[in-house]
Amino acid sequence: MESQKAILALDGGGLRGAFTLGFLGELESLIAHQTGTGEDFVLADYFDFIGGTSTGAIIATGLSLDWSVERWITMYRELGSVVFRKRKFLPLRAWSKYPGKPLRKQLASVFGERTFGDSDLRTTLMIVMHNRTSDSPWPLCNNRNALYNRGGEKPTRHNLEQRLCDLLSASTATPAFFPSVTLNLGADDREFVDGGVTAHNNPALQMFLTATIPEYEMRWPTGADRLLLISVGTGFAPARLQNLSKLRRHIIYVATNTPTGLMFAAANHNDVVCRTFGETRFGPHLDRELQRMMSGGLPDKLFTYARYNIELDDNQVKKYGIFDVPAHELTKLDAVEHVETLIALGTAYAKANLKPEHLARVQRSPTIRNTSRTSRPDAS
Repeated sequence: MESQKAILALDGGGLRGAFTLGFLGELESLIAHQTGTGEDFVLADYFDFIGGTSTGAIIATGLSLDWSVERWITMYRELGSVVFRKRKFLPLRAWSKYPGKPLRKQLASVFGERTFGDSDLRTTLMIVMHNRTSDSPWPLCNNRNALYNRGGEKPTRHNLEQRLCDLLSASTATPAFFPSVTLNLGADDREFVDGGVTAHNNPALQMFLTATIPEYEMRWPTGADRLLLISVGTGFAPARLQNLSKLRRHIIYVATNTPTGLMFAAANHNDVVCRTFGETRFGPHLDRELQRMMSGGLPDKLFTYARYNIELDDNQVKKYGIFDVPAHELTKLDAVEHVETLIALGTAYAKANLKPEHLARVQRSPTIRNTSRTSRPDAS
């Protein structure tokens, strides 16, 4: 049988990434128990390709570096209070609510001088950004066979030489929250912002395409028994306008809420496509027509798929034991004071919904940690 592969895709969502971490802690424990690998198990032992957008990219990079979820949770608790400090000079808030320097400094402190091609990365890694100069999405993957990762004079871009902290600063430069980041990837300076403003805030579909389309040079095998795709969100709250007066539906309201609506629509669309092509083991309710779409789509499935995400609605969060914080407070990208609540919510959600059978079709043996510490960015 051809080799079996596993992909872990993490959404963007600011400090709602704490929900993701709560969920991932349970996923790490479940797989460790299933495989009998014990306390030293980390998700990089199981997943071959880990990627994310914005906050998801930060978490994905840490996981790819062989860090445990618990280590990430400890760092995440500190990250928010340091990074989300409003500009003191009020006129500058017209460009961004928060200065970019604390975020860049914190990322540099965490990741140091490691590059996108660093041998410390144990898995293939994807970081999603948006190139504002060309107005195009840039889902960067560190597969060494990819066109812009091979080196040489042509093409002139050398993505693997970029520092992780710089790429992550760009991927998390949420418009209105943080200033854009200028990077030079070998040809000229380009301006980058958060990958969440692309169609890949939920990067699951793009990661599947990157792993399997020949032009991306990974060429992984497809099939429900050969490829596993796990997608984890940060919680969502689709806008409801039925109680909004016409007076409030002015141009500023529309301008500030339209991007959120587009991001939700894109994430939902990517989920629907993945359920169409994948053998879906779990996924939240989509809408009244599609419902949970657990058995629809193509007859010959290309991968085993599970999507985990929660609607940040009062009834939903109370279902998972959160009674003291209104759900709308948890939707904020900069909800520093609610990080612990979001971690607890992600943990409770995972305990209720994550099942061993969601991983059952793809039987994998984790990397043995005491004999293999080498990089896998060119796994194929």
